[in-house]
Amino acid sequence: MLTILGILFAVAPAVVWLTITRTRSVGCIVGGALLAGAGLLISVQQSWIDAPRPDAHLVFTALAPLLIACGAGLEGRHEERPPQEWISRRNGAIGFLGTQFALTLVVGLL
Repeated sequence: MLTILGILFAVAPAVVWLTITRTRSVGCIVGGALLAGAGLLISVQQSWIDAPRPDAHLVFTALAPLLIACGAGLEGRHEERPPQEWISRRNGAIGFLGTQFALTLVVGLL
């Protein structure tokens, strides 16, 4: 059960990115980086890579939203004004990732 939750936790930022990506070039670069980070995190979770798990989770949950925010900023520049639907999805994605970060921080400190 914990393995499945760990994988879902690692893949969540990539899924969030898929909901807000609009362009192929930015989408592929950011998505690839998120999937690479998820693979590294899963490797730490499964003890394939020897690293402290709480630190790996904290670094991942800090860098994933930053990467998504940069990607959303780049995507927002492709049109004069992004559609309202995209802005709603972007705000929901930021809220989800903020909650994930807060939970990771609390659990990591415990």
